[in-house]
Amino acid sequence: MDIRCYVCMLRQIIEMLEYTDFDNNKKHKIFMKVYQYLREQPQTANQVKTGNNAYMLMKRETGIEDICKSIKEVSNKKALEIYSRLRRLVKRSDDKLKTAIKIATAGNVIDIGPGFDLNLRKTVKKVLKQNFEIDHLEEFRKSVSRAASILYLADNAGETVFDRILIEELEVPVIYAVKQKPVGNDALYQYVLSA
Repeated sequence: MDIRCYVCMLRQIIEMLEYTDFDNNKKHKIFMKVYQYLREQPQTANQVKTGNNAYMLMKRETGIEDICKSIKEVSNKKALEIYSRLRRLVKRSDDKLKTAIKIATAGNVIDIGPGFDLNLRKTVKKVLKQNFEIDHLEEFRKSVSRAASILYLADNAGETVFDRILIEELEVPVIYAVKQKPVGNDALYQYVLSA
């Protein structure tokens, strides 16, 4: 496992603990337990499995089923605050689908992983100015035009609002799939309903 993965996981643990009501002593105790677990992992450890185990340890130590609930609520609230602005950006665009895809891409910033940042307006502005590094837009248009339906896998709460912008531009039925149980700040059913 790359040493940067440890740093990222520890930063995520700190971020999650910041959104709890625990006092500093309890936060410290929980952090140190997760830190000790990560220290014991061999260099060959699988980062996804290690991250999931660290998250499960957090849940056990805090006694909170959805440790990221507050983060999800804040993410959803901030995304909903700019929803109307995002819709206007798409409506005014010369290429509505391309703009909607870029907006959905900007929504990926709503993740407690690397680069967690909730300055959504700044992120949207930056992404809209950039070109895709790998541009398969025309292939995507053709695929969508031939599709009977689309399975769209949800990622994080808040990001669901950005996904909605893209889904509203697709001219085929969309099945939007979410996680059944809390994992990190992944979207759950209730966050899709509020998006």
